[in-house]
Amino acid sequence: MAESSVETQVNSTEGDTADNDITAIPDGKLLDYITNQPVKDNSKEQVRQRIARALFHEYGINVEDMEPDFKIPIGGRNKKVSIAIFRHG
Repeated sequence: MAESSVETQVNSTEGDTADNDITAIPDGKLLDYITNQPVKDNSKEQVRQRIARALFHEYGINVEDMEPDFKIPIGGRNKKVSIAIFRHG
């Protein structure tokens, strides 16, 4: 299977005209659903992205209330959780 860059189109409107900016996501990266930033494409990340989308679409949790790779102190050490969900606001 050949790899290629994925392009996303962002529309901004000023007055009556629309400007289109195209941003390419590099090979081996995918767009993080929570942060809207490119992240390394691997099987763990693909699962995290599916879960983040499900949390938003199926459970109505706002992405602004989620944070990826959040560190939590447990037993004197920091443990990292894939997706932390916070109370709104």
